[in-house]
Amino acid sequence: MLEMTQAGREMTDDELKVLHTIAEGWDIQWKVFFLLADCKERNLDLIKGLRYNLREAAISNIGVNLA
Repeated sequence: MLEMTQAGREMTDDELKVLHTIAEGWDIQWKVFFLLADCKERNLDLIKGLRYNLREAAISNIGVNLA
């Protein structure tokens, strides 16, 4: 992946899907999206819970393992 970046080549979605941490990060982002989309109004407890769960998952939004 680093070599592709250095060469100025972007990875395709299919290439990214093969990377476990990237796929896991996408899964988490979709779960968050659907939870928030289902809310009729702002739910601070849900937002705080999501923040806590995301920190516990230790995966960043770019697929970097933070543990």
